[in-house]
Amino acid sequence: MRSLTDKGLVQVVSAKPAIYRATPPKVAIKHLAESHKKAEDAAMLGLEELEKTRVENDEYPDVLWTLFGRENIEHKMEELLEKANHSLLLLLPPEYLPYLKTLRDKDIDIKLLVFGEEAKAQAESYGLKNLAVHDLLTIDVTDLHPILAYFQGFPLTPDLYDRFLLVAADNEEFMYIPPVSESGSGMTSRSPFVQGLVSTVFHIIWDRTS
Repeated sequence: MRSLTDKGLVQVVSAKPAIYRATPPKVAIKHLAESHKKAEDAAMLGLEELEKTRVENDEYPDVLWTLFGRENIEHKMEELLEKANHSLLLLLPPEYLPYLKTLRDKDIDIKLLVFGEEAKAQAESYGLKNLAVHDLLTIDVTDLHPILAYFQGFPLTPDLYDRFLLVAADNEEFMYIPPVSESGSGMTSRSPFVQGLVSTVFHIIWDRTS
């Protein structure tokens, strides 16, 4: 009862003997909302202080970090989209397109590769600033035939084509998830070399699609 009293859900109307009565629902909900808001603000302050003291990946710029599981992938994606200040290179499967909504208030250059006209229309419907979308199915491989010859027998079936996921933020950090499993696994890094390689391959494809 003391806990309920502290939360504002019951009121003490008599000390001896102890008599309680329930707080009216509207008032109780108001107290609960205020309690949760205070807890949220306190948690945010604590996490922000912790963020300032954590070891940054910058201390290991050449390390390739691994990601395992859909939840970790989604958290990393949210982090990269949030921290991007200048540009984003994106290759997104259909189910990840709704994450674009989080970029509505950002005035940054966004290049997005998708598979199919339907996915392209969905991405453009979010009304993002400075968004350019290309359909990978329109790729012109005329001058890539010598390279494609080396990929014969590559273990990638057509049903996996739209499972690739790539997020590269500000040309400083990227996340890449190949279509290898349902649960998902991939890599992330701040390596300038790998980031440059990712950007180069992305733009080779970008220039050959529309």
